[in-house]
Amino acid sequence: MTRLTTRCILAAKLLPITLGLLTMPLLAADYDSAKRVPHAVFTGEPTKRVAIESLKSSFSLRKQALPSALNLGELSETEQQRLEQAPLNNGRKAVVGIQRSTADFPLRYTASDLTWEAHKEGETAILGITSSGAASLRVNIDLSTLPQGTEVRFYDESFYKPVGRSIRVSKDQTINHWSDSIEGDFVGIELFIPSNAPKNDFTLVINKVMHQLISKETASLKNNAAIGASGSCQIDVKCASESASNFSNLTSSVAKIVFIDDGLSYSCTGTLMNDADTSSEIPYFLTANHCVDSQAVANTLEFYWFFEKSTCSTSTANNTIYTSGGASLLKADKDYDYSFLKLNRTPPAGVSLSGWDANTIGSAGVYGIHHPSGDLKKYSSGLTYSFYDSFYGNKSNTHILVDWSLGVTETGSSGSGLWYRDGGSSYLVGILTGGSSACGSTQGIDLYGRFDQSYPALKGWLNNTSASPVTGNITIKGQVVVAGTSIPVCGLVLANGTHLFSCNQGNYEITAPVDSEGKITLFAWADGFFPYKLVFTPSNSSTTQHIEMQRAP
Repeated sequence: MTRLTTRCILAAKLLPITLGLLTMPLLAADYDSAKRVPHAVFTGEPTKRVAIESLKSSFSLRKQALPSALNLGELSETEQQRLEQAPLNNGRKAVVGIQRSTADFPLRYTASDLTWEAHKEGETAILGITSSGAASLRVNIDLSTLPQGTEVRFYDESFYKPVGRSIRVSKDQTINHWSDSIEGDFVGIELFIPSNAPKNDFTLVINKVMHQLISKETASLKNNAAIGASGSCQIDVKCASESASNFSNLTSSVAKIVFIDDGLSYSCTGTLMNDADTSSEIPYFLTANHCVDSQAVANTLEFYWFFEKSTCSTSTANNTIYTSGGASLLKADKDYDYSFLKLNRTPPAGVSLSGWDANTIGSAGVYGIHHPSGDLKKYSSGLTYSFYDSFYGNKSNTHILVDWSLGVTETGSSGSGLWYRDGGSSYLVGILTGGSSACGSTQGIDLYGRFDQSYPALKGWLNNTSASPVTGNITIKGQVVVAGTSIPVCGLVLANGTHLFSCNQGNYEITAPVDSEGKITLFAWADGFFPYKLVFTPSNSSTTQHIEMQRAP
């Protein structure tokens, strides 16, 4: 019996592909055009470049502090063994990194364990961590043990500028924070304690260090280990026929994702989704549930946009954009194997929002766009021919069976979409779970969770304009937090003229009338943050909206 495996990860032929050969799907007689949304280009806003004021510590201080840094050495034999065996023990995801276990984590450092430099505003210290041989590192620290007002920043070995956003600790924090991926096998942690903070209460707790086999993609990507890692039969999206209208726009909705789960780092694929409301741009994101199955995992998500060849004839990706900050898990289903999320940070301008079709289709020419083995974006095409039951045995006909004629999928492709084309637009109809296809197997097939069966649970987000409009007052509640984390923020919240001041663990609840178009305009202000604005159409009389603030310079 052919074994089916899920498709997460642990030189394609330069062959032009005629997309026009894909056949139209056989649609049901009761086809509903209201259940289909085309793709759109995400305009968004240019990324705000927050000016980071340099802390007063000097480069010489940093270099002097580093000899006392923590050096974890190379991976132990036990760690190497776990890394190699993980794909065999956990078929749903394959590994791109492992949590270090050679030290007695969690590690605790009091103020007296560090070297401090005094300034007018407070004091700074540096701690360096090395995990020899890593392509990149992530560090998890406990923010609840640091005095209020403490600032934490992460650096690579150059100490040129902080990697990711700085963290300012506020009261009532109980969360553990994962840093962004930091290039190389060294990470520097810079700490600033304001003059009015009780230094005796300072304890830096390092919970985990993640040793990763892949590096954060930069503009050059000349030595990126992921490039060329997939099978030789895989086909780069840039080598697909450019005669297909809007094809390049669609491919930019697909991102490579990297995340942490149960002591390991993984890579999968996901898709930015369009919704029916043309007046707003909400970054909804769809991937497989066997990739991102909890909010804890969603918090660690990193995204690689435009990770694809610049042209068909090149071997590098010069336009890749990395974003972090995680996502909010809105809905998930194990049987249909999907996780539906909203990104905590705005994706880069120029990505696209994928169209979708929630009608049931029969036999159809289809194609997939994915990152097999974490490689540059690839293309596969074939035919659907049947339905298949849930891997978990709880429901019937949950998946679409696909037989490929060009390309295949691999580990790392999990969570990617399945599309069919109609005219100049493409529509997503499935999310990859796994299968038996491989470059060396002409008989292998793949299974995609059916989007038409998942749609009823997602309709409130993707197509709420089809619901009866809500009138009168609605209740809005949620938390005011720092984008990407769950740090509470005190601030003023305004909804259609009704306001309140929120400072109860960041929680707020407000009742306000919808406007003449059935919409709510939500504002929030807080000292030290950019103003927040969200316009949305509520689908019922009570809704949850978390307000994610971005720090101002």
